[in-house]
Amino acid sequence: MSEIHLVIQDQPQAVTDAAPRPSRELLASESVVRKSRRGKAGKVVYDDNMLSTFHVRHSVIPTIAAEVAFYTLWSVLWTVLYKTTNALSGLAVNPLIITILGVVMGLLLVFRTNTAYDRYWEARRLWGTLFTHARNLARFVWVAVKVKQPHDQLEKHAVMNLILAYVVACKHHLRFEYGTKYEDLHQLLVHLPEYKPSELHSTLDNLPLEISFHISAFVQKTRSQDQVDIPTTSNMITALSGMIDCLSSFERIRDSPIPKAYSIHLKQTLFLYLATLPFQLLQQLGWVTIPVVFIASFTLLGILAIAGEIENPFGYDVNDLHLEDFCNTLKDEFINIMSRTYDLDPATWDRPVRMSDFHRLITTNEDRKQK
Repeated sequence: MSEIHLVIQDQPQAVTDAAPRPSRELLASESVVRKSRRGKAGKVVYDDNMLSTFHVRHSVIPTIAAEVAFYTLWSVLWTVLYKTTNALSGLAVNPLIITILGVVMGLLLVFRTNTAYDRYWEARRLWGTLFTHARNLARFVWVAVKVKQPHDQLEKHAVMNLILAYVVACKHHLRFEYGTKYEDLHQLLVHLPEYKPSELHSTLDNLPLEISFHISAFVQKTRSQDQVDIPTTSNMITALSGMIDCLSSFERIRDSPIPKAYSIHLKQTLFLYLATLPFQLLQQLGWVTIPVVFIASFTLLGILAIAGEIENPFGYDVNDLHLEDFCNTLKDEFINIMSRTYDLDPATWDRPVRMSDFHRLITTNEDRKQK
């Protein structure tokens, strides 16, 4: 029975508007282009090769270079004195201290690094959540809100600008950059009465929250004029509430650094460990003490510097979150949506391709490529 069904599929059929589109109606060039685009590499680059070993720009070497040089010169001083002056032979200390302090330093650094990375990853996760809410809200506004008057279309454009402005304002707010006079923000707000061009604007402590009030006013207006149904209104309010929740979580991460007492004690302990390390190695290693201290200081200070750099992931450090790229990505998506010259109406759709032909289409392309 199945064989008969396959034979019937391969026979020519009458083309009607109500029938799905057979895959053989697609041009071969279109199929090849679609196949070649699959698996295209994105913008994210993972350093999984040996060349990353020699990278300096994105490393913490510039940050720790001075401290590493200090501890290395410190070890050079005492190693030279120990090897050239017999009177200082008593400088050597039992190396058992290395083991004891090494375990303590390891625990402290692991806790410090894990805490900093947790903050970094939570911030990245929250930015993803903010993007999800912003995209959903933009989708509801652009597709579900009805246009009854010419000015309604302008309002939809305006609120799309406000959604993007909310995300951009969050970026500046997290960096303590107040006001609206930024090239990626001001133009998104000029349609509001309080942000007209060529006028003095009041500096708000929380601009994203102010923008959310205007978006909320738009949602209420569209519902009162029956431009959108109740379930969609509820979804729009939920998306906006999620955006505000992300803002509050951003502020919690930014305004709650690791306690000063822990950070100071860790740095003091690391100083004592590296400063006494040469005296624990002189007797057994001699001149080799110098490179050992260099490696130890480079490793431990580097771990501490990485934790300090990613603890606040909203800044301008090379290892912070790429907030500019996030905002530009969202802007490009919104531009693509709003630049459509046609309505998103299913009545304008053409006939789809039969789903049963997908495997046959892919197999044919792969066979053609092998030949």
